[in-house]
Amino acid sequence: MAADPHIANVKLLMGFNGLNNSTGSPGMDDESSAAHGTATINNASISTAQSVFGGSSLNITSVGAVVSFPDHADYNLSNGLFTIECRIRPLSVTGGATRMIIGQWGSAPNLGWLFSQLDTTLRFGVSTTGSDSVNVMNGGAMSANTWYAVCAEFDGTKYRLYIDGVMVGSSTTLRTAFNSTAALGIGVLPATSTFVFNGNIDELRFTKSVARYASDAGYTVATSPFPRPGEGNVFNMPAGQGALTPSGQNVTLRYSRDLPAAPGTVTLSGLAVNLIYQEQAGLTAATGVLVMSGHPAVLDVTRILPKPMELKFGRKVYLRRW
Repeated sequence: MAADPHIANVKLLMGFNGLNNSTGSPGMDDESSAAHGTATINNASISTAQSVFGGSSLNITSVGAVVSFPDHADYNLSNGLFTIECRIRPLSVTGGATRMIIGQWGSAPNLGWLFSQLDTTLRFGVSTTGSDSVNVMNGGAMSANTWYAVCAEFDGTKYRLYIDGVMVGSSTTLRTAFNSTAALGIGVLPATSTFVFNGNIDELRFTKSVARYASDAGYTVATSPFPRPGEGNVFNMPAGQGALTPSGQNVTLRYSRDLPAAPGTVTLSGLAVNLIYQEQAGLTAATGVLVMSGHPAVLDVTRILPKPMELKFGRKVYLRRW
């Protein structure tokens, strides 16, 4: 995956990668360059039982839950372009309850915008006055206990909803969202701990002033985590891959969950090199040898390695364990 050309427009980026049952950093951190810090948490946690990337996700099922960030100008949609996307796994698609994915939706007269699930459908709505509630678009047909890539965006002319890259709803009626001062909620309405999502959320990205897809024909869903700030070209090593030797001025190698037990030798060279281990599923003592050279080279370990790893150091190599 290439570096994100819109990385400066990403105002919230969360991979929810952390230890099981953890409630703080790094799993609850905003990883975007906007650096909104660590979410306020209550009755929600990181879970390794379900994930799309990185071996963990946000698990939010409890009454009284809170996952929030304080109000910020970055979250004001107004009438500008945006793309809001993540992976969701609802535990329920019945009961007629609104289940919040993300939004600024306090209580009247402080309502803003809301991206949510209502039974099997996906919905996006806004308030134009702070007190009214406008359903901008809805659509799709989701099932319980299934992961979906969901997205809401606006390109300046048209609003679109997507599920797994397929457009399922749209609107060309333009709205200006009220500039709410409510906290930004993820998976729950923070002010009242209601609208609990009841499921798992993974790989959340909020891009402002950019409509990334803007197509009635849909888009191809990413098969790897979204690029992070500072990443260059990203190489994703598949299962069964032997030696991989990427090189360049700015190189990132991501190992995802399908890393085989004996991956062989990985040689990285370049001006800036990053090796990001996201999930060490299946690793044994035969981890192979990682030969890293460059100035500098960085090894990011976001989960504890089950076995020691041998590193042949280049000119300058950092080992960073979270």
